[in-house]
Amino acid sequence: ADKFYAEIPTLSKDFTQFAYFGGFVVGAICGRLEPLPNGRKKLYIMTIGVLVAYRNRGVGTLLLEYLLDNAEKKHPDIDFAYLHVQTSNDGAMQ
Repeated sequence: ADKFYAEIPTLSKDFTQFAYFGGFVVGAICGRLEPLPNGRKKLYIMTIGVLVAYRNRGVGTLLLEYLLDNAEKKHPDIDFAYLHVQTSNDGAMQ
């Protein structure tokens, strides 16, 4: 877990974004590029989260669209994006 959080400040700004409301951070997304055997890349969505009070208001959708749009524009060699969800995370599983 420490390695994960230590890596975040070193990531490209193309793949890191906060969502603000009233000057407060209410959501965030972070991703990184990973190599594929064919020389192309994949986008790993490391984390995406929205505060409970701001969920179901489109914040997560906007963050995801921002990340995917930036990836498509600046890195056309990305074949796909992926993430993982812990099965105990009921909110994310919906």
